[in-house]
Amino acid sequence: MRPNYLVKNPLLLTFLKGCDTFLSQVPLKKLESPKKILLANLAHMGDVVTATSVLKPLKKIYPEAEIGFLIGSGSKDVLEGNPLVSKLHVVDHWKLNRSFLSFPQKVFRYFEMKKKAIQEIQATNYDCAIDLYPYFPNAIHLLSKTEIPCRVGYTSGGFGPLLTDPFLWIEKSQSITHYYADLLGIKEDLFPFLIGEPFDLPEAFVVLHVGSGNPKKEQPFTVWKRVIEYFARRHYPLFLTGRGCREKENIDKLIDQTGYGVSLCDQLTWKQLVFSIQKAKLMVSTDTVVMHIASSFKTPNLVLAPNLQRLWKPDNPFCRSVEGKNIIQVLQEAFVL
Repeated sequence: MRPNYLVKNPLLLTFLKGCDTFLSQVPLKKLESPKKILLANLAHMGDVVTATSVLKPLKKIYPEAEIGFLIGSGSKDVLEGNPLVSKLHVVDHWKLNRSFLSFPQKVFRYFEMKKKAIQEIQATNYDCAIDLYPYFPNAIHLLSKTEIPCRVGYTSGGFGPLLTDPFLWIEKSQSITHYYADLLGIKEDLFPFLIGEPFDLPEAFVVLHVGSGNPKKEQPFTVWKRVIEYFARRHYPLFLTGRGCREKENIDKLIDQTGYGVSLCDQLTWKQLVFSIQKAKLMVSTDTVVMHIASSFKTPNLVLAPNLQRLWKPDNPFCRSVEGKNIIQVLQEAFVL
């Protein structure tokens, strides 16, 4: 059957189809009962957070297996110290690299990191690799160079003929975690598996996460000001989280204009951020990584993204996507704090 490519660029689509036609002539071997499993997701932090949802079910199926993870450097914090992951391998694909490097520098960095990762993976002797990212760029071509005998993944991002166990992408109205379950034959709901680091927090509080890795997903300043004023009138403890100069500037401005809230921007480690969302009575955020953290602990979460795709909407039963103009009404009706 022909792959259903998740690619819109016509030149890239033509390139991937040509590669796959050629690669489909290469014979492949298969292996069962893996002792060392390598998971791969080279995408951004939110994608890797959702990918952690397969860790506990895989460990349940293969309790003696060691699990490694191939990720981008921006996602290392998500997995470092995770008791179910024995080894991390890092590659920054040029297309997903959000650094300030020039395009040639990103390409050079990618090939240097790819070469090192292939050597590390070969030395680890994995016998099964599972690429969890259905889009381009996936890690399939890299994995084919590592001599791992069993390679599982979706054909929708290209290089499907290099998989020993290829799966077609079939559009369904479901969360990405359900696609993971389908890919691995897991018959249960999946939730991210994250580790937090406890620190002193009040008994009850709300977290606002005003920024996003993609500024196009962020909400107007006036929306966040109304949200802060709502909690200020109720004297409810409020923490504003974020990272980087731009988000810190926005948070400081919001607190200055409303006279309310405590900024934790750039003050928390990744694990402390996870813990704060775990303990929060409510989180209000944009479409970004923290909504997937909330799903790990079923923390109530209002996501200011009315058109949030079903694919990326967490399966957290308390997650609700809303329009910024309706946020106060939703707070009054749905969340009694």
